[in-house]
Amino acid sequence: MRLEEAMTELREHFGLHPDDLNIDLGPLGPLLPPPDNHTR
Repeated sequence: MRLEEAMTELREHFGLHPDDLNIDLGPLGPLLPPPDNHTR
């Protein structure tokens, strides 16, 4: 997915963690869903 690729590039370029890009949208909740910790 292109969004995930772009966010990975931003995190690597600026030394950020995934939570740094997960802004709070108030009553709508966070921008990103919680990480998927299930193994497939």
